Amino acid sequence: SPETPLFFKNKTLYGLNFARCAIAAKDRVLVVEGYMDTIAAQDAGFENTVATMGTALTEEHVNIISRFTKNVILSFDADSAGMNAALRSSPIFERAGFNVRILTMPKGEDPDSILRGGDSAKFAAMLEKTLPVPDFRIKLIFSKYDISSEEGKATALKEIILALAEIDSVVERERLIRHLARFHPNFSTGTTLAEGHIRSEIAKHRSRFLKQNSSEYGRTKKESEAALAKPEKKLSLVERSERQLLGIIIFQQADVSKVFDALPAKEFIDESSRLLAEAVNKQYAYEGKIDRETLRGEVAGTSAESLLNDILIGLDYCDMKDTTQQLVEVIIQQRKLEKRHRLRSLADSIAAGEIKHGDAEYEEWAQLVKETSGPWRR
Repeated sequence: SPETPLFFKNKTLYGLNFARCAIAAKDRVLVVEGYMDTIAAQDAGFENTVATMGTALTEEHVNIISRFTKNVILSFDADSAGMNAALRSSPIFERAGFNVRILTMPKGEDPDSILRGGDSAKFAAMLEKTLPVPDFRIKLIFSKYDISSEEGKATALKEIILALAEIDSVVERERLIRHLARFHPNFSTGTTLAEGHIRSEIAKHRSRFLKQNSSEYGRTKKESEAALAKPEKKLSLVERSERQLLGIIIFQQADVSKVFDALPAKEFIDESSRLLAEAVNKQYAYEGKIDRETLRGEVAGTSAESLLNDILIGLDYCDMKDTTQQLVEVIIQQRKLEKRHRLRSLADSIAAGEIKHGDAEYEEWAQLVKETSGPWRR
């Protein structure tokens, strides 16, 4: 279907709702091209498989995957379009610090065709023989030429040198130079001489490459470094528990009335969770059920919209080990503990003369004294 205000193809990974826990557990994701590839792979036991929604991989896709793993295998059709797609996609991951490998499919095959034939063992073996992106590119270039001839070797090597000039890692370039030395005309006179000539050619082309792409290269590198350096918001135990509890409720695995009797929606700590909890509670009170699409409309344009989207595709609660009652108890007890810590901090400031009667913090202290059960002591 086309994109809508609620459905963004470039931010959605097909099958992630089923794959998320397997991706985190295996610390690896398999990205394929089609929906049927995903279904066949997951059905055959490769649960950590997802696909794009008919679009190229985007930075948004990478950000989503980074919540679960930094290890990616790209598996595309063996035709040239599929291979080109793999090569175009890999830099997005590499700039974000991912370890990217490519699964080469036999000509005319895709994951669906192999797995539908019941050959999951063959597919598993293929997954163990994936290639780093540079090695894949070299293999692709060699496949275009007759390397049994000196002319074919020379032509292939020229094209490979251009590809190696784009690699940032010196260590990675050196590894490949040692591998390619045997294809150089000077190899017969010594490995060192052949490696030196290849290294010299790479340096010359790399200088041109960096000069031609300096503005774009600098921009993307800085953006990627900034994204990696930007710390993610660390959720407290209460915030994590609130989100998991909302996930259980929205997927109708809890008695909504009992949950909100024990923990009123307005008392959720996190703003996004509170807004979503209030919308859920309101909908259930009027309709007696939770309709996810209606709920999307209720929270659209608020901070709860992003949280709901994350919950619906399983980003904020992978594991359902905790029961509803356990989560409610954790939230209530942790909130009491946080209130006592805050009360102690305010009391210390009052005793030190830093907070006086009439200050907002003094009023907060007085309110906390009332709310805290039992006599409060230092």
